[in-house]
Amino acid sequence: MEDTIPTTHNPTLGIAGEEAPLADHLRRILNNRRGCIAVHIHLSRLRPYHREPTHVRIAVRAFEYLSNNYDANLYVAANCDLVLMCRDVRVNDIDVAIRKLRNLFAEDPLIFGDDGGRGERFASWYDLEADHEVFSRVLDALIAEGRRITENKESRGAAAELGKPMDARSLAAVVDRLHHTRIADLVSQQAAVEVSGPGDGRILFREHFVSIADLKKRVAPGVHLLSDFWLFQCLTETLDRRMLAVHGRRDLATASRPVSLNLNISTVLSADFDAFAMRIGDKADKVVVELQQIDVFADLALFRRARDRLRRDGFAVLVDGVNPLGMQYFDPLMLGADYIKVNWSGNLLSSEFKGRLRRMRDAVADIRDTIVLARIDHEDAIRVGMEIGVTRFQGRFIDRLVSAMAADGPA
Repeated sequence: MEDTIPTTHNPTLGIAGEEAPLADHLRRILNNRRGCIAVHIHLSRLRPYHREPTHVRIAVRAFEYLSNNYDANLYVAANCDLVLMCRDVRVNDIDVAIRKLRNLFAEDPLIFGDDGGRGERFASWYDLEADHEVFSRVLDALIAEGRRITENKESRGAAAELGKPMDARSLAAVVDRLHHTRIADLVSQQAAVEVSGPGDGRILFREHFVSIADLKKRVAPGVHLLSDFWLFQCLTETLDRRMLAVHGRRDLATASRPVSLNLNISTVLSADFDAFAMRIGDKADKVVVELQQIDVFADLALFRRARDRLRRDGFAVLVDGVNPLGMQYFDPLMLGADYIKVNWSGNLLSSEFKGRLRRMRDAVADIRDTIVLARIDHEDAIRVGMEIGVTRFQGRFIDRLVSAMAADGPA
């Protein structure tokens, strides 16, 4: 292992490599490695569409419970691999986080080709008391890969375009600008529809959201908002509060269909949400609150508190970002949600996925009426959805249908 570790950065994925602090961690435990384990999660082996910045951020959150409650630290390499370093943590507790990721990426060939054993391709385990030298060589390979990614000319050009990585000082400046900047005109809408037959559908709700790209142009030019997961998380909580303020001023009594808002669970349990709920009063049934799957599974007890609080006050609850093939690994009924948004995958059209499609049909048998199939970009996706009994859809193709509906008359 090198004495001096270069700072690495993957601007394409928006990842600041943490090889240097990982190497420092390994040095610090050199003379006391008893009970120490390293787990190397090979996100870099996933297909490119599963290595987008959002997926990496979600994967990091899966280990939040371990980091907060045990002697455990998670490091993100420039190639987007994760390394968990921990001492005296039960293997079963680590397995919980690994299973979350296997569910998240269940449709990737790397996952469904594994048997889930210790020798699996997705995660490599090292007992650092015995495997210190072996793991040191693994770290050397990560450092070399990080240097190659950082020195790549195309990456340097992308870095300039994305801006400087966000730090605590730039976050404070961005948050201050966000507090004093109008965002109502940045709010976009996307409808979710229920289809009852050919050419026959109705709007279920309209999702309201702010594009991070648009937000960056207005409040953070020159700052790479996605470069640090935890700082970005803080920013999204501020954005939540602004969205609540915007919609708290709306007259929801005149809304023809419910609106849906993407919020953090921490926001739902905050005083800001209490104030929002008081402002809209008995119109809570006009609001659907969307919570991210990874936020849900990071702390199920906290999710249940938020869900029960929402439903008690009349809000509908939607769990977003569910992997279509991952539902065979957990019982969706346990979520107790009004809606479950499942992301469409084009792989479901390929012949090798036919068996998994049948298993998906079985998995959704009891919750068909709650599923919204999202990211629909062509008619085949609707056909496949209806084959498994799903009648609710959202996505760009649906946007075009809604526009046509509007042209013919009120939806």
